[in-house]
Amino acid sequence: MLIYFTLVAVFVFIIVISTVIGYLFHEFSGKLVTSGRIRCIAGMVVSVLVSIIMTKLLLFGIWYYYAAAAVVTAVLYIVLLKYSQSRH
Repeated sequence: MLIYFTLVAVFVFIIVISTVIGYLFHEFSGKLVTSGRIRCIAGMVVSVLVSIIMTKLLLFGIWYYYAAAAVVTAVLYIVLLKYSQSRH
């Protein structure tokens, strides 16, 4: 039972950290890129790549962990962007 809790905790850690890194990349790339769509897409790509790399480093090389982490990270990134845009 403890192994499942640890696995879920690592999975949530990967998703949250990758989403935050992608969002920070989105915010800091504003000085380099003027188009908002390119910034959003680049931030999502960075989020997904970081989640895949972190999944590779922290978990075993099972492919469905990569897919699940990438999808949940992309969804959380979109939610974070929509929330931050609604606050401005």
